[in-house]
Formats: sequence, C-alpha cells, structure tokens
Amino acid sequence: MEKEKRKTKIGVGKERFFIIVMLLIPISNFLVFWVYTSFDTILMAFQKWDVAQGKDVFSMQNFEMLYNELKLADSTLFVSLKNTLLFFASNVCIILPVSFLLCYFLYKQIAGYKIYRFVFYLPSIVTSSVYVVLFKQILTPSGFIGKLSEALTGEVIPFLTDSRYALNTILIYSILTSFGGNLIYFSGAMSNIDTEIIEAAKIDGAGMGTEMFRIVIPLIWPTLSTILLFTFVGIFGSSGPILLFTQGEYKTSTFAYWMYDLIYFSSNYYYAAAIGVSITVVAAPIAILLRKFLIRSYVED
Repeated sequence: MEKEKRKTKIGVGKERFFIIVMLLIPISNFLVFWVYTSFDTILMAFQKWDVAQGKDVFSMQNFEMLYNELKLADSTLFVSLKNTLLFFASNVCIILPVSFLLCYFLYKQIAGYKIYRFVFYLPSIVTSSVYVVLFKQILTPSGFIGKLSEALTGEVIPFLTDSRYALNTILIYSILTSFGGNLIYFSGAMSNIDTEIIEAAKIDGAGMGTEMFRIVIPLIWPTLSTILLFTFVGIFGSSGPILLFTQGEYKTSTFAYWMYDLIYFSSNYYYAAAIGVSITVVAAPIAILLRKFLIRSYVED
C-alpha cells in the first residue's frame, strides 16, 4: 500500500512539474512581450533623452509634438491617419459585406461554387509580394491596364506615381485581395447552420432575402460580431501593402507605415511610444463600447 501511495505521489508530482514547465513558456511570453513592453512604452511616452544629464528625464514634449503635428492638415501624420480611416472604411463597408454575400451564395452551392471558392481564397495563399509585382506589371505602360487606359484616354496614367491615383489604386488592390480570410470564417459558420431550419423557412415561404437577413445573419452573429470587433480594435492598423507599392510616397502613407518609418529610419522611440499611448486611449473605449453593444445585440436576438 505504501509503495502504491509513493508511486501515486511521484506520478502526481511529475504531472504537476510537467504542467508548471509548460505554463512557464506562455507566462514568460506574456510577462516579457506584453506586461514589460506595455509598461516600458507608457514610461517612454513621458520621457525624453537629456544629453546634458545623460539619462531619460520626465517630459511632455512628445505629446506636444503630436498635438502640433495633428494641427497641420498637410502633415504626414494627419495624411496617414486619413488614409488609414479610408482603408478601415473600405474594410467595413465593402470587404465585409461582399465577403458575406460571396459566402452566402457559395453556401447555397451555386453552379461552380467550388471553383469560385478557390479563386477568391487564392490571394490569401500566395504571398502578397508576388501579387504586388504582378499588379504593378499590369499597371505599367506595357501592361494590360496601362495599354487600355492609354487607348481610352490617349495618355499613360501614372497609377502609382501620382498622388491623384496612387492611394485609390492601392485601395482597389486591397479590396480585390482581401476576401480570403473572411470566406473561411463565414463559410465555417454557415456550414454549422442546421439544414432543417432552412427547410422549415422555405416551407413557410421565406425568400432568399428573408433567409439571408432573418435566419443566416442571426445564426452566424457570434462569428460576424467577433470579426467586427477585431476590425474596430485594429482600426489604426488598417493598411494596404504601402511598403511594397510606394514606400509612403505620393500621399499614400498610412498610420502603420508611418510608425514603421518613424521607428526604422528616425529611431524616435519616445515619440512613437507617446503616439501608441494616445492611440490606445482612443481605441480602447471604442472597442469596449462596441463589445458591449455586440453582446447586447446577440442576447436580445
């Protein structure tokens, strides 16, 4: 009996040791890359490097710089934020609704739906750099779009080298290549809908519109609300492949690229930290309020 108890204790001890060791990895990751990083970012936002003293000192200079830059309508930061909101709006108003409609028709198994599913998801499989190169080639004067525009307008349109066209060109590219991820989420949610519910609705005379808005959307609302929540949480991260297309030139810079440029080329970590804190103060309440609204909507439905 005593030997069995010892073996049991040893087995329980080994199991606990294994659990502790495995938990150390995610806990360490959380402490280093979230707690420490967030705390250090907040401190850096209220600091600046004092050359005379040779150390960091408390300062509100970073926030003053941010305020002064936002007052300038033609500043790079102001333009970047405006472009970011355009990408965000295209995601919410175009990509999400179109993705839902595509998934609904694929869910209804229209003719050739398997081919359409592959075609729409293909941009998510191939690396974006390949698509950017192909897209650029199509837009060149010798490319298909370049030749077509020249034939229609009589001139070569600089799609990516003119501030009048560059941002809209990248927006169109982002929209055309952004359906893949949503197709997976929506298709997975729709595949779990009980077919008996759909058949009962058809017996009651429900048309396609009623089925779509009164049955499908409420049943996949948890998935749809989660996508909406993550979209709004990442509102300031909304961006196209600016680095691959224009490197922020021709008034195409977005907030994400502007931050990359600020840190990578200017190494102004203090100013970047202040901007990050300011963005968090703005985005966090939006995310919290939206989450409460989405949860309430789901409960009421």
